[in-house]
Amino acid sequence: DIDIIGFENVPNSGPVIFTGNHQNQFVDGALLFSTNQRKVRLLIAEASLKRAIVGTFAKLINCVPVKRRQDFAKSGQGLITQKTSNTIIGIGTNFLTSAQIGDQLLINGDDTTPTITKIISDTELIVDRLFENLPNEGKKYMLLPKVDQSSMFDTVCEILSNGDCIAIFPEGGSHDRTELLPLKAGVSIMALATVHKYNIPIHIVPCGLNYFSGHRFRSQVVLEYGLPIVLNPDDEVCKLYKTDKRKASNDLLQIIEKRMRAATINVPNYKTLKAVYTARKIYQPKHLNLAPDQNLELNRRIAEAYVTLKHEPKVADLSAQLIEYNEELQRYGLTDSQVAIEEPNLFILLLKIFYLIFLFFIALPGILINLPVALFARKQADKEAKKALAKSNVKVEARDVIASYKIIIALVLVPLNYLIFSLIIAFYFGILFGIIAFFLLPVFSYATIRITEKGLLLWRSSIPLLFSLFKSSYSAQYSELKRKREHLKILIRQLFEEYGPKMGDDWWKKRVVSSENLQTFEEANTRNKK
Repeated sequence: DIDIIGFENVPNSGPVIFTGNHQNQFVDGALLFSTNQRKVRLLIAEASLKRAIVGTFAKLINCVPVKRRQDFAKSGQGLITQKTSNTIIGIGTNFLTSAQIGDQLLINGDDTTPTITKIISDTELIVDRLFENLPNEGKKYMLLPKVDQSSMFDTVCEILSNGDCIAIFPEGGSHDRTELLPLKAGVSIMALATVHKYNIPIHIVPCGLNYFSGHRFRSQVVLEYGLPIVLNPDDEVCKLYKTDKRKASNDLLQIIEKRMRAATINVPNYKTLKAVYTARKIYQPKHLNLAPDQNLELNRRIAEAYVTLKHEPKVADLSAQLIEYNEELQRYGLTDSQVAIEEPNLFILLLKIFYLIFLFFIALPGILINLPVALFARKQADKEAKKALAKSNVKVEARDVIASYKIIIALVLVPLNYLIFSLIIAFYFGILFGIIAFFLLPVFSYATIRITEKGLLLWRSSIPLLFSLFKSSYSAQYSELKRKREHLKILIRQLFEEYGPKMGDDWWKKRVVSSENLQTFEEANTRNKK
């Protein structure tokens, strides 16, 4: 399910740089390319062009290859530790022969990548900044060699000078964290160099790819095109570029990061992200349907409030209660929407069960046809995720890899699967029936997917009814969860009213859900219950 918002922020003509967060590997580029009203050339890692399927598609849509340091990484000899004054000390190292000025250092568990500015000896380096988490006893490290990207920059500048568009993911690599990684300076250098060389204005459009379980099949994503940054030749940052390229690039990069954060949801970890989503669902009145952009904005505002106010005792207590509530839901195999349903009705439950059985038998043939591919794709994607996690310094569970590999495998195996079934039908019933089957199987499979989705929704909505209607060991816990949810709703709305004005006019005066809406819908819900 793909929702696109902010199309009005994309200029109809002229050079544009689209900057996206990178949380779902090849899926991110595919979304920016396929949903954009402008023709976009994607920047892609040169190493990806060597892959059979991805490389073929990348060449077909004329992607621009980028050499990345991490693709040429090599293990360093010995261990490293650090001192103050930006000094790296080696233990059993050979910096004079293995390192060069301009190379970067990388260790597991730290996002910082210090750049070597001076090599003193085999055991001492000067770097531009220190690691944040380097233990005193030393740690193994990787060397990321400096690469020549001048031809790539020339290509990008030429594309932009012709009034065309490029898309780049300035975090530098795909990851599955819940907040932006530090941005690489390449995007700001591209923009400023083009304005300086060709004396033309450029738009930089931040793109927020906001996934909801993006590693799962048929999950939801909201793609937001944010407010553009307009660079004109007479802007201060463009004038500064003529005398101080580094400072101008860093200044522009900070502006780009701020706009990208405004188009994405940024929280420290998955538990907090789930708490944000749950808080939004509980806060939102039942039967009040919000548009995708309103849902996203409300999630983002709650996340912003948490990051800003997390040290406030009341906010910290609410966060702990939400996390505990989510853990209880997971323990009993429930979702918040299941707890939020109306009081149970035996007649409705029976209708749902009969309808569910009916849907199951309709979908069963399609499920059996596609099940081997689905199981194989999932298994292989999990394997690739484990490999990616072992190699990465920034991934948490490598969820960003899973969706891409499921799609890649499906692109090959699904047509092959249809062909095999069509040949079997042709063998037993004739060539004509085989040809018809080959063209009808995709339609049949899509119908199966939609029916299965409907069946899953019915099943999920039936679970709490079963809990409440039958005296099981879960009925008391289910009632307790409903009580906790009601308590959380009161608490969340109270804190909205108390802390909302402290978050600024944009946050509070332009509310997504007004206090009048809250009151109106709650009164309507109360009347419906009666």
